[in-house]
Amino acid sequence: MDDETFAGIDIARESLDFHLRPMGFHCQVSHDEAGMAEIRQRLQDTAPAQVVVAADDGLENRFVQELMARDFPVCIINTRMALDFSSLKGYARKQSGRASMLADLAQTLSPVVRSRLTEAEYERDALISRRCQLATARDEEIQRGHQAAAPRQEETDQVLEGLEREIAAIDGELEKYLQIPADWRVREALLQSIPGIDAFSARAMLIKCPGLGAFDSRQIARRVGVAPGNDAPGNDNKHPGGGRSDARAILYMATLTAMRRNGPIREFAERMKQAGKPDKVALVACMRKLLTIMNVILKHQTPWSDNPAQAPDGQRD
Repeated sequence: MDDETFAGIDIARESLDFHLRPMGFHCQVSHDEAGMAEIRQRLQDTAPAQVVVAADDGLENRFVQELMARDFPVCIINTRMALDFSSLKGYARKQSGRASMLADLAQTLSPVVRSRLTEAEYERDALISRRCQLATARDEEIQRGHQAAAPRQEETDQVLEGLEREIAAIDGELEKYLQIPADWRVREALLQSIPGIDAFSARAMLIKCPGLGAFDSRQIARRVGVAPGNDAPGNDNKHPGGGRSDARAILYMATLTAMRRNGPIREFAERMKQAGKPDKVALVACMRKLLTIMNVILKHQTPWSDNPAQAPDGQRD
């Protein structure tokens, strides 16, 4: 292992930072076709044992997919893992040193290399992400519609109709990419038994959060990034972070619906607000509660019940 090399790539909107250990080579290139080609060539020349990239709201997806297509051993780590390792090793909190830190993480921890997505899986994930964006835009437009003057209401209705058409079209396209096994249909039905969880949310959570139902409540909350965590050692202000941003986006949309349609979630949100919690804190707490309910229902293979006496422990208040 002494002669192995390890690469870290920090992907920003305008640039790619590349660092290679143990020789300490570092370079920065533009985030375009020429820059990506240069990084690919350097990887080809050095053949690192592992290439670590930090997840950054999807900026990494295209380049990572290209590297996987060329069989480079790529591992995507979440933001929380990167922050924890950076704090542990004493790296300065600045963007310019992230590639070096990622290469160090690859050499020190040897995280699991990500399996390559097929073209169908990549397209499926892109459609799910796009649907989440459209659903967010739809909810924002609904809120604007409540505040709009009467002459503007017709415009809002037209925008909403257009968004609904696009969402319906994506739902139709998704069916082509989803070959769902029989046991998944059962798991989908269990999740859809929860008030506020529709067919898309159930299916998308199963895809984006494959460990759902296999972990305890703390573990699944950390995997999705809704568990409180310290930003730095000695800091008592706890904020959620890290985890799977794609699963978190789906959970966010499902929670907004559940806060209106799911009695226990709605009551929980009201209690948080009455206790003086900020809206965002209450929302994240509701996300964590809904995720816990989904996890418990899949773990016990027991559908939602409005009767607390018949519900699994994690479904109860």
